[in-house]
Amino acid sequence: MSNKLKHLLILTPGFPEDEADTTCLPYLQQFILSYQKLYPTLKITILSLHHPFDKSSYQWYGMDVHCMMGKNKAGVNRLLTIYRAYKKGLTIHKQERIDAVLSIWVTDAALAAKHIARKIGAPFFAWAWGQEVKPGNKYMKLVNPDEQQLAVMSDYQNEILYQSYGKRAKYVIPNGIIEEVFPQLNTGERKIDLLAVGSLIPLKQYHLFIELVHWLRENGRPNIKAVLAGDGVLKDELIALQHQYKLENNLEITGAVAHQHIFELMNNGKVFVHPSNYEGHSTVMLEALYSGCKVVSFMPMSSTGIDNFTQCADIDEMKWVAIKLLADTTPVKRVVYSTWPQNVAHIHAILTSML
Repeated sequence: MSNKLKHLLILTPGFPEDEADTTCLPYLQQFILSYQKLYPTLKITILSLHHPFDKSSYQWYGMDVHCMMGKNKAGVNRLLTIYRAYKKGLTIHKQERIDAVLSIWVTDAALAAKHIARKIGAPFFAWAWGQEVKPGNKYMKLVNPDEQQLAVMSDYQNEILYQSYGKRAKYVIPNGIIEEVFPQLNTGERKIDLLAVGSLIPLKQYHLFIELVHWLRENGRPNIKAVLAGDGVLKDELIALQHQYKLENNLEITGAVAHQHIFELMNNGKVFVHPSNYEGHSTVMLEALYSGCKVVSFMPMSSTGIDNFTQCADIDEMKWVAIKLLADTTPVKRVVYSTWPQNVAHIHAILTSML
């Protein structure tokens, strides 16, 4: 049945500008590269609505990428971007028949994707990866995918979708990892006590990570070593908090780092802290677990228990969990929750079943 799907069009709000741009949506990159590797005869075309800002068409690992350069502009400009994406999809279809249309996230890209699919008579499928299941997403209402056309990344996300829009996606497909890209597991000394990785934005609540480092230093761990890796609009504010607590010798705020370097940090980390107040399903937590870290988070990962993962109700609980985990001498081990190849195979089976 899989040979029915010869050309897949993937729409997304943003995409890396070239193969060296590893910090732009690394989980999306891993998904598409896994798809290409698992189904090498399938043609994959990517249509990005907003990013890159200054490149229209280019090649990425042999795949065609077309960007509408919408630059995240709102209002009439957003409508024009959606329309340009729609017209581009029809042009691509005339050049080489598109068999299925997949939208990553339920955003303006999904709206363009649905209309492209309807016009060319191809199946449409949307995969919600983040906050779009929360109330107030106008595109969830405009696209209005039925339950058969929609996947989410976690049971938690599906419950938020139901509370917000009165529907549950038929499919729960998490994100994943590519095992072979990780360095050999470090079972020896790990020099980073606490590690956090992500965009420095309000959603991620990294001020709580800094407060955790400060509290541990003041409560029995004066030499604690922590690393916060990432960049974003709150970087200066977080650095100011670091100085306020006089954590220059305890905490390093790295700024943006290449994705491969993230793996090296994780391979030297003991406890991975994920203080975000919302996630669809966090890639970095999966990567940290596979890298041998013990992970603490406010967000659930699964309805069932996962080794080396602790969900905390609040920052106070996280403080005491961190003390316990830092004192734990259990041998380091990899924990595999899900991999991109298995999730790609699931998506591919869904798309081919719709043909």
